[in-house]
Amino acid sequence: MAGRGDNTRAKPGVGPDVEPLRRAITGCVRAVAGSPDVEVVFANERPGLAGERVRLPELSKKPTAHELAVTRGLGDSMALRLACHDQKVHATMAPQGADARLVFDAVEQARVESIGALRMSGMADNMNAMHAEKYAKANFSGINRQEDAPIQEAVAMLVREKLTGEKPPESAGKVLDLWRPFIEQKAGADLDNLLSAINDQQAFARVIRHMLSAMEMAEDVGDDTEESEDESSTDEDQPRSNEEDQESAEEEAGSEQAPAEESEASQEQMDDGEMDGAEISDDDMTEEGEDDSETPGEMRSR
Repeated sequence: MAGRGDNTRAKPGVGPDVEPLRRAITGCVRAVAGSPDVEVVFANERPGLAGERVRLPELSKKPTAHELAVTRGLGDSMALRLACHDQKVHATMAPQGADARLVFDAVEQARVESIGALRMSGMADNMNAMHAEKYAKANFSGINRQEDAPIQEAVAMLVREKLTGEKPPESAGKVLDLWRPFIEQKAGADLDNLLSAINDQQAFARVIRHMLSAMEMAEDVGDDTEESEDESSTDEDQPRSNEEDQESAEEEAGSEQAPAEESEASQEQMDDGEMDGAEISDDDMTEEGEDDSETPGEMRSR
């Protein structure tokens, strides 16, 4: 006869059911994102965000407290991006240079994470665990030279420190220390202006663009547009020869004979071209290989 309580013992080789944990994490992600339609999947693949689909690491059979904190931190980070990030604004304000874009993307992710960290201490703890794991996997503790330290990570660490008061975790090593004097010397005043703009993505992006300009990594916001307008006006102001005037007149005469439908189609094509840079949706933030997104808990190369 079986002893009292024998029927409640777990079968050999069968761990505890982690499905309640998955449901709890899924509910938290949807609540933070502000959308019940967010799909949360757990898989043995790289964590990522694509549209409203959040992919988190598969939980082990007996997850530790640290593993749960890291997983919850990843979920919080992606949910905050869905709730607080506008991809169209991001694309419009982004700089052109590759290195500058890495910094811009990393700092924007630091902004959305800091919003959550300031509102909920538990969320801050989860994302701290996530970053500690990220830096440990990247072996940041073994970096001793500035040229080996990714500047985008250093700037993001300093921005989080300014916004939340939290120092980087021990696993971040000397990465921030190697870059801090340069960043603070070049853009110290801008760093002090970040907290007041944290809830305004466009205003925050303008401060970051000014920081990048001060660090000589990119033009300040608006400079590239003004330069394009200057080049256009310079071309228009150039005197034209008689041959050019004659060719222009012939072209105008030919255009008057063109059907109205063709003219309208050309205008539509021009309008579409002008909108290309601003019509990047969250669906374009796909999982692997996308340069426009900052995947939480993952390193991006310089």
